[in-house]
Amino acid sequence: MWPDRTREQVLFRLREKFPKCPQHSLLKTTWNGQDLRLTDEVKKTLADASMEGDAMGDVWVDTDHLLLGILRESACQAAEQLTGAGLTFEEARSLVMENQSSCPDYGPVFPLGVALSWTDLLMSR
Repeated sequence: MWPDRTREQVLFRLREKFPKCPQHSLLKTTWNGQDLRLTDEVKKTLADASMEGDAMGDVWVDTDHLLLGILRESACQAAEQLTGAGLTFEEARSLVMENQSSCPDYGPVFPLGVALSWTDLLMSR
């Protein structure tokens, strides 16, 4: 969530609230090529982010939805840091909804399980 043009950076200006990237034990984990196991807390946060996107009628989960998913899990360390920086779930959700028209166009959504030809893919662009 740190690059300049991510949705949550544009909407919430997290770099101003956190001048240095917050250090968290999960950020220090290095991937060694094996399966990455997600904690139950992370799975719940991702599910919450997906539900937020669905509730807003968005077909893509973006970083603004992830931020809302984090804030919904108020007991997690990331949510505590965001809340400590002055973000609340209610205000963040309102801001995301107010700015839905500025969402990037990620392209068409293809149904799962439907085989598409290269022509279908090229025609969708």
